[in-house]
Parts: sequence; C-alpha cells; structure tokens
Amino acid sequence: MQQTPGAQGESYPSSNMEAVPRLGPEPLQLIIARPPEINTCPFWLSHYRRGTASTRNLLQCENLEEFFRILNNEGLSETKPLMLSDNTLGKQPRQFYIFPELTNPEQSDEIRKLVTKTLEALKPEKVGLYFGPDTAGKEICLQLIEEIAVDASFLRTKELFFYTGEVGVNTLLNAALRVKHRLEGRRDVFVYH
Repeated sequence: MQQTPGAQGESYPSSNMEAVPRLGPEPLQLIIARPPEINTCPFWLSHYRRGTASTRNLLQCENLEEFFRILNNEGLSETKPLMLSDNTLGKQPRQFYIFPELTNPEQSDEIRKLVTKTLEALKPEKVGLYFGPDTAGKEICLQLIEEIAVDASFLRTKELFFYTGEVGVNTLLNAALRVKHRLEGRRDVFVYH
C-alpha cells in the first residue's frame, strides 16, 4: 500500500479559507481497497440493480466480494433504499446501506441526503463505498462517491474505503485525489493505494 501525504502543517492557501475551521485532529484516510482489506470495514454504502435476489441471499454471503457480486450482477427484488445489519456470522457486525441504481442527478441528491442522515445517526468511523462498473449512471455514481466522501469528512469518519471491485484503481484513485483537493485546508487527508 502506498501513501500520498496530506497537507499536514501547511497554512491555508488563501485568505478566504481562513474562515473555514479545520476538522478534527485526526487525518481522514481514503483507502483504495481490494480484498482482503475490504473485510476490515464494517459499514458499506452501495447501489443495487433490479433483479431476483432477496436480502436473505445477501445476508448469507460470507464475504463482501460475493455480496457486491449479487448486488451488481443478479440484482435485488427491491425498489427502495435499504439498511441491512448482519451479525449472524459470529464476527464483527456488518451494516449496509444500499439503494437502487442511479440513472439521473435528482436521484443522486436524494440518496446523498439519506446517506448523510444515516452517517450522522450511526457515526461509523469506517465507511466503505462501492459502485459497480456497469452502472447506467457511472458518472453520476462517481460524483456521488466524491460528495459522500466530503460529507463524511465533516462527521466522525476516520477511514473511507473505496472498493475497487471491477471499477479500477485509477478511476477511484482520481476520485480520492479530487476529494483530498476539495478538503485542503480544512482536514488533513491521506490517500492510500
């Protein structure tokens, strides 16, 4: 895993940034994650395609790769956002906030608000994000990942995992670097890949 350092100890880049308070003493870690790293994150956000699988199928998955494969390949027989919690495997409890595949920016704004409210209420320190490679709204999903990452940086989140899956490291690394740039002067950010 390589590290791209944040702006620790640097002064604000311009006078208008001085009014923006710095967030938390701890830096935010943006982690471009692959298996098995993804298994260290207990809280995940993702979308799902319409399909035939049930939430029971999802909760029986022993690993996250299988979970995301079902969401993105088989799809769910659901139509609304869902919050799933699972501690049946006798390990660390897992939580998932999943929502239908995005196809327009209006949906993205609504999902962003729901996700932010969920993160505010649950206060997870580790949050994982995954959006499959073949989504109808791939650009909308990438923008949503960035917006959620920025929103999470204002909360108690210390680590954000960007699961590569089949999306590709470069795509997610570029998104993480854009988030880091947006937070410059407000919170130290480290990007690991």
